[in-house]
Amino acid sequence: WLKAEAARQHPPPSRPRRNIASEAMPVIATQPSDASEDLRRIFLDASAHPFVFFRIFEFLPWEQRARLTLGICRSLRDFLEPGDNHGQYWQWMCRRFAEEHQLHLPADIDKARAVAGGMGDWRSLLKELLPLRHRFTDSAPAAVAAPETSRLTAHCRVRPVGVGTPAPEAAKVSLPLHQCVAMLRQGNPDLSQKEAMRVLMSQSEGNGAARRVGDGFTASVLGVTPGSEGSVLTVSPGIGIRSWQFDQVFDEASSQRQVFRQCGLRLANDLLNGTSGALIVYGQTGSGK
Repeated sequence: WLKAEAARQHPPPSRPRRNIASEAMPVIATQPSDASEDLRRIFLDASAHPFVFFRIFEFLPWEQRARLTLGICRSLRDFLEPGDNHGQYWQWMCRRFAEEHQLHLPADIDKARAVAGGMGDWRSLLKELLPLRHRFTDSAPAAVAAPETSRLTAHCRVRPVGVGTPAPEAAKVSLPLHQCVAMLRQGNPDLSQKEAMRVLMSQSEGNGAARRVGDGFTASVLGVTPGSEGSVLTVSPGIGIRSWQFDQVFDEASSQRQVFRQCGLRLANDLLNGTSGALIVYGQTGSGK
């Protein structure tokens, strides 16, 4: 089939028909066609033949697919890039696995990437789909049950105060002693730990109207680092200044669609594949839960 496809893509040039009955048969020296070069073009010219290799793989069992992936030639391996977890090779493997085992995977590529870890980690997604291969088929061994696994992620969304809605009065915050010492030494690098403690103690024992280091704060968000593995810097009563790490942080410009794709789409996809899940949302009244 591959040779026929190569011949179709590179047909020999047509020649005018001659009457050879009255001519002597000449001796023609021909060069052997480079079939391997034609096959290489078929595999490497992704714009014309993006799925030739995958079409062949559709007719093979999974064990043979794995063996052939390890034994393919270098040029084909460079095209497929099996070492790239985000490449089209593992994407095809995920889609083929889901189709053969009646599992759900969004047809939309952006939604599928969101299901695959947000950035299209198809290889990790395939590992997560493997235990579900007998969920909706009749070929499940009687004594084999899918192992129970769990996955927990924490997300944070920072939203602006609504237009026309008065901002609630924030509670005043006094920073803990160790943070006051750190702030004092940051402004006065020559101070030692004991000297900074002595300055703070003198401020506390002096005039009550005098402002002490660490006063003047109110409960609020000081800074937001959005994106994957983001963080939120806050100041709050009893804690002081602290940075909170999350799997995903959404800033004020994030849309409902972005939040759903990161937080809810994977849960909905797992539900369609027979896996339970929960989305627990915590926040003050009117924050948009």
